[in-house]
Amino acid sequence: MWGLGKRVGDLSDPAGRVQDMDSSTASPSTASIVEQVDRLLDAATPAAQLGDDQLRDRVIECEQATQMLQGVQADVMVEMGRQARCADHAEIVGRGAPLWSRQCRAEFVPDEIGVLLACTKMAASMRYGTAYRAADFPAVGKAWRAGRIDARKVTVIGEQVGYLPADTAQQVAASAVDYATGQGRRPGGGRTAPQLREWLRRKVIAADPGAAEKRRQRALC
Repeated sequence: MWGLGKRVGDLSDPAGRVQDMDSSTASPSTASIVEQVDRLLDAATPAAQLGDDQLRDRVIECEQATQMLQGVQADVMVEMGRQARCADHAEIVGRGAPLWSRQCRAEFVPDEIGVLLACTKMAASMRYGTAYRAADFPAVGKAWRAGRIDARKVTVIGEQVGYLPADTAQQVAASAVDYATGQGRRPGGGRTAPQLREWLRRKVIAADPGAAEKRRQRALC
């Protein structure tokens, strides 16, 4: 079997660091993630040479690897925001005066992401928001970087548990990851985003009826 999902696991470091593919103990490689993925693809067996089961495994592995890289990218976006806020804070301290909104670097991180990815500001803002949802819930971010869930399921979890008390939200989010992935089944054996949303609605009502009502009222606004 191709095994890309397992081998690309080295790319899912939470800090965005990339390890040498030849040794798990090697120092971070100077090669870019794209270069390392290229090497993996060059070494992969061509699809035309795979049997039926191997083709289906390949489809699953490619999806998992895509989700892993998106999870790593989300961490990078969050770090961009953190560094922008730190720079804003340092300037405020140095000036001894607040910054106008148009002067705040943090305000323009979505714009920069949009330029980097050649997408609209709305699309960039949505991806930036999803990245922060994953950062707010460590179990969710970890599952995303492992390729167990995708961006849509990260969004669903963040939206559904957002009104719960912090500790409860973390617990429900972690349970949601297990539900979404089929409680440890292989990639491809989990639930869809709509199934996850319905499951979470019931969980949120059971955990905190008041939080569920707040979410309902906001949906009506």
